[in-house]
Amino acid sequence: ERIADELKRMSRSLALTKSPKKQLDAFCALYAETHQLYMETMKANYTQDESLTYDLAKQREILLEKTAKAAYDIHDPHLFLALAQLKTTIVLIRDILRILYRH
Repeated sequence: ERIADELKRMSRSLALTKSPKKQLDAFCALYAETHQLYMETMKANYTQDESLTYDLAKQREILLEKTAKAAYDIHDPHLFLALAQLKTTIVLIRDILRILYRH
């Protein structure tokens, strides 16, 4: 539910952005990676695959680094806010992963 709330906030921010297409494409690529990470996390949750959980935790770190690097190129405040909300989503995925590898 918290992830869905962040995605709604993100869509509101993106609706207001006036960023160039290149920056929006870069954001969409990060979003697609985040979506894939979420789907794999849910798969690990349902299958109780502990080794997949550890691999996903490593992927999450790499994705966070990519979003941090992308923030340097963004000058539009609305796109920057959307990127911050995407990072929050990645952190929420980390919380799911922690639950999985603690059990």
